[in-house]
Amino acid sequence: MERTLALLAIALLAGCAAPPPPAQRPSPDLRPWAEQIRAQCSSEPTHLAAERCANPTIVARYISEGHVDPDIASAYATKREDIAARWDTGEITAEQAKSEFDDLSRRANAMQRQRTAARRAAASTASPDTPTFTPAPYQPTHIDMP
Repeated sequence: MERTLALLAIALLAGCAAPPPPAQRPSPDLRPWAEQIRAQCSSEPTHLAAERCANPTIVARYISEGHVDPDIASAYATKREDIAARWDTGEITAEQAKSEFDDLSRRANAMQRQRTAARRAAASTASPDTPTFTPAPYQPTHIDMP
C-alpha cells in the first residue's frame, strides 16, 4: 500500500514540472525551412493558392516550437493571404508584394518581441517566495496586423 502511494505521489509530482517557457527553449532559425516550404508551394496556380498551401504548415511549426503566439501567427498568415490576393489581381506589383511581405514580417516579429519582453519583465518581478504554477492553456484572441 505504501509503495503504491509513493508511486502515485511520484507520478503526480512529475506532472507538475512544466516545460521551459518558449523564450528559454533552444530557438533554431526556421526561416530556411519556411522558405523551402514556400518554394514547394510555388507551383500552385496563384500566389494566394501558394500562401494557402504553405501557411498552415509554417504557422503550425512556428507555434509548436514556441517561436510565436498563435494569434500573431494567425494574423500574419491572414495578412500574407491578403497581400497575395492583391498581387494576383494586379492591384500591386511583385516588388510591392515583396516589400509588403517584408514589412509584415518585421511588424509581426516586433510584436512578438514586445510580448516576450513583457513576459520576461513580469517574471523577473515575481518574488522568489511566490509559488509558480503551470499557466492555464493559451486562449487565442483575434488581432489585426496593422
